Amino acid sequence: NALGRLGDANLAVELLTTDNLARARIIALQLEALNDRRKMLVDRVVVQALSQLEDTPSLADYNAIVLAASDWHPGVVGIAANRLADQYGKPAILIALRPDGLGRGSARSVPGCDIHQAIKTQAGLLTGFGGHPMAAGLAIAPENVTAFRRGLSAALEGCQESPEKTITLDLMVDLPQASMPLLTTIQRLAPFGAGNPSVRLGCSGLKVVNETAFGKTRDHKRLVVENETGYRQEVIWWRGATERSPEGTFDLAFTLSPDDFKGGDSVQLEWVAAREWEPPPVTIKPDFIDWRQTDNPKSKIQNLKSKIVWAEGVTLSSLSALPRHQLSLAETLVIWTAPPGHDIFRQVMTTVRPRQTVLVGQPSPFDNFPAFIKQLMGLVKYAMMHKEGEVGLEGLAAALGHRSTTIRLGIKWLAAQGKLTIYVEEKDLLVLRPEQRSPTEAAATIETILKSALSETAAYRRFFRGANLASLKNATKVGFHS
Repeated sequence: NALGRLGDANLAVELLTTDNLARARIIALQLEALNDRRKMLVDRVVVQALSQLEDTPSLADYNAIVLAASDWHPGVVGIAANRLADQYGKPAILIALRPDGLGRGSARSVPGCDIHQAIKTQAGLLTGFGGHPMAAGLAIAPENVTAFRRGLSAALEGCQESPEKTITLDLMVDLPQASMPLLTTIQRLAPFGAGNPSVRLGCSGLKVVNETAFGKTRDHKRLVVENETGYRQEVIWWRGATERSPEGTFDLAFTLSPDDFKGGDSVQLEWVAAREWEPPPVTIKPDFIDWRQTDNPKSKIQNLKSKIVWAEGVTLSSLSALPRHQLSLAETLVIWTAPPGHDIFRQVMTTVRPRQTVLVGQPSPFDNFPAFIKQLMGLVKYAMMHKEGEVGLEGLAAALGHRSTTIRLGIKWLAAQGKLTIYVEEKDLLVLRPEQRSPTEAAATIETILKSALSETAAYRRFFRGANLASLKNATKVGFHS
């Protein structure tokens, strides 16, 4: 990473391919020195940026922090911008002004703020730009920085990260379970990155019994935590030496990785976040009423009070039904259409939190490939004719009774068939344009994956229609959210 930012990345290739041990040692020393220089440069940029904000506090009042300096290295401003974004809870752009008259900037954002789209609104002030919702790069003339700061702030109006960050955990574990067998299972999901984030674990009811700073500059922290039974485990808190450790009992969010320093034969817990411990809430277990084999469930449903009917992919003339993204709290939930998957079932139960759940579980007409594609194409054509091609994956998923990932696959298949072009693709929103061209080689592969997804959904619906109530009740138990 440091090589790509400060030097020639080919040196890393030579390190990993050379047969000359002496040469390898020399390169390794060079790389270590370069990485130390990268850390020093980042720290310097952060200090100077914070100094600018201290000297001119009004710079922090904009909806994005935009700073520039002539002695910043363009290869490290992105890392520094990320630190500022984390500290201030808003997007940050740091610009390295160069002798050629152009500034090279790097932007980092926060969840919920599409920095690339915001920068796009200021394209007239820029020489060039590119990126994605969470990070971007740009080139700008120094005299345009002030106008860019103002325009970008206006484009980001109302788009700021909540001061209280929410972390969703993948699994709650007891402290002794954070071990090699669990790590081995987690590593089967690798590699981790932007499209496949690391597995986040949670452990409840811990106390800190010891802590020490470590590292060359003593900026990391090693803690020993203990659970209520007295079991102890070490946790690494990167860049946490200056942070205050929790007092009393707390819940911990962490990731699990091999402890490479000890040869990789043991696990390393890495601190993500902590919160004050709270006793677990009392959970209301909904009563289930099984009308899955009832001949005429509509007449019975009409007599229910304080109800919400969840139905997707069908039209119910005598009942007022809602898709998943329009549901809200209700005493009674009627599940008319069998859910497309366990995840959607849990999501709906968590949203509605019903005291009573009526199971009808009708099959969907769009679980086979021809019917799914025909309906999807009809909805897409309507959007291209009447909505300037804008489609929301969540809305389409509800209209067809499928997951958003399946809808995305369907749209990609239509594009691979030459029937449309995906003009814009950003999270839940797509902008589509009509097209007439020959199919691409990817069409067959996408079709195979799509058919597999449809088959998986159909299989879950069959399970839902035939499963005993105990199985479905267990499926509604939701995980821990911090």
